[in-house]
Amino acid sequence: MAGKKSLIAYILLMAGLFGCLPDRMPPDPVENQRPEFRYFGQNDNATLNVPLNDPILMVFSEKMDLSTFPDNFKVESVSGAIPGTFEYVADIDSAVLFRPSENYNPAEVYQVSLSGGVRDIHGNSMIAPYKEDQPVTAWFFTTGQYGENGFPYVFIRDKSEKQIIHRVGKIDQYLDSLYMQADEEDYQTSNMKFTPDGQYLLVLNIKISKGTVTVIDPASLNTVRTLEVGLGPTNLTFTSDGRAIVANNSAKSFSVIDLSSLSVERTVPFTDGYKPKGVVYSPVTDRLYFFSSNDYKIRVVKASDYTVEKDLENVLVNNKKAADMEISPDGRYIYLAESRSDKVIVLDVQSEEALTIETGYGYNIDGVMSQDAYFLNFFRKVDKDFVGGILKIDLASQTIVEQLIWEKDMEEMDLTHGNELLYAITPQDSTVQIIETRTLKPLSQVKVPGSLKYIAISKNNYQN
Repeated sequence: MAGKKSLIAYILLMAGLFGCLPDRMPPDPVENQRPEFRYFGQNDNATLNVPLNDPILMVFSEKMDLSTFPDNFKVESVSGAIPGTFEYVADIDSAVLFRPSENYNPAEVYQVSLSGGVRDIHGNSMIAPYKEDQPVTAWFFTTGQYGENGFPYVFIRDKSEKQIIHRVGKIDQYLDSLYMQADEEDYQTSNMKFTPDGQYLLVLNIKISKGTVTVIDPASLNTVRTLEVGLGPTNLTFTSDGRAIVANNSAKSFSVIDLSSLSVERTVPFTDGYKPKGVVYSPVTDRLYFFSSNDYKIRVVKASDYTVEKDLENVLVNNKKAADMEISPDGRYIYLAESRSDKVIVLDVQSEEALTIETGYGYNIDGVMSQDAYFLNFFRKVDKDFVGGILKIDLASQTIVEQLIWEKDMEEMDLTHGNELLYAITPQDSTVQIIETRTLKPLSQVKVPGSLKYIAISKNNYQN
């Protein structure tokens, strides 16, 4: 009996020992290493010309929990956020792909933000709950008209080497330069513009003995023809009947070029000594409007017969001449930026009434007109510092809607054909700044050799 009881006691003892054994074994290790974010896409550099449905790749130090991304990741622009889905990437278990469920808007800057609340598959977030979350950010600029079937050419004139024109392509890459052969070198660098159809670049040349217009094929950089106009050509515009009008400052005249034959039809003098510096054409009134370097009057000339109709003396009334003159796309309003001033005069060509926009930023330099805005650059001294910038004036409200302020002096500006990119010359560092026009965010820059002054952008794209 005693033996039987001992056996039972032994069995119970062993059962107890084995039953307690698992609790005495060390537990499986808990993974508590926080995941690390490595990079977006191939690197952290901002990207231009991004496709409208391009996914966004995120690479981490380990595999992540996809369910934690919707609350901690966003892609947005001034137009709003973009929805999308998240998925793993084949053969890269530490990567996550955001796939947009709708297209991005063309030619728009998108901000990407990844918060530290995303977790790995073990439940560990990138940052501890008690730490301040500083999201990882990036941005990209989507493709648009500027990137369809190539890119526009950007031409820049060198004011030191006056026969040289530089060419930029592929958004921000310096390509090459052209030396304009001439029997007489330029005395001073002057303006240049593309014809309305984009076929030719017309370059104005100021020489001691004459004024000329060099006609250039932008694709080949070949000089097609050289036309003789009046002395001291400074600006030009285009009429609706296929002609270019060149303002000849030194000669006190303007020349009429037939674009179909690439020939000068006539040069018309201003017999009263009026020295035209800039000119625009309005199809609303079929008139040419000139501003002068030696007069405060705006001269109105009939485009039908090139006779002077009148002088407007109620426009530049502040004893300031014009630094720039542009006309709105509908031909109704002329924008005149006063020289050494913070004022922009807006002239209604129908009523001939003018209003003044005071920007608050002195020393207007140059302007350029888009379909819905007038872009104006300026440079001023504040205390001992110099402040430069670009203002975007909305045509509908005639108010400043965006501004870019920086410590850069600027020269001429121009827009790509779709008004998506603004190129501005900053001469002190011999660069051309590339800015998107929606919010005036600088995107890139390109170094161009020489002393830079004038700029013109092709209306067509090229496979450069």
